[in-house]
Amino acid sequence: MQSLQELPSLYTVLSDVSSFLPIAACALRLPIYTINDRQIRVEIRNYGLQSLIMARASLSTKEIYDIQRSRETYNV
Repeated sequence: MQSLQELPSLYTVLSDVSSFLPIAACALRLPIYTINDRQIRVEIRNYGLQSLIMARASLSTKEIYDIQRSRETYNV
């Protein structure tokens, strides 16, 4: 039986994949929770978009109005 040290290219690939999987899991956690949990979805819409608007001060008045109008249209 061969060890992974005898197959350096396979070892490199498996090492990279095992490093990437936890990062991918963490990155997908919030979207999955948002889709499946109504309370989280409401909080994201109410406070997440509001924080985004405040953080993006460079948005034009029309863009801010459009975002606020879409929040009212898709009220949860």
